Amino acid sequence: MDEVFFSWDGRRVLCGVTIDDGLRPAFVPDLGNLRAAMERAQGKGEVLLLYAHEPGAGLSVERLESVLGLAAELGLPFFTFEDLRGPPWVPGWPSPSTTPTSTSGTPSATCWQSMAPG
Repeated sequence: MDEVFFSWDGRRVLCGVTIDDGLRPAFVPDLGNLRAAMERAQGKGEVLLLYAHEPGAGLSVERLESVLGLAAELGLPFFTFEDLRGPPWVPGWPSPSTTPTSTSGTPSATCWQSMAPG
């Protein structure tokens, strides 16, 4: 599972793990496994790459709220893919985001944007 963690090494190919709960359970980590992965990322200064598809279709809103609540409980920041282009917190590079974001231009981007706070 090491490939779903980004350690600010400049990699250009990134892997992630889905949090969609509309998939077969064997492919979706439970909240206990997600907590362990988040704690690892927090402890090692890594970024855990999680992804999901359209809320309400492949991803239930309840599952999304649970995962985001877990990240908030652990005090983890959110990053965009743009944030991962450079070393963390170096002048001139973007700082971590405080809210999750979607890759614009994807079919479900509108759905994700409609769920954004504010």
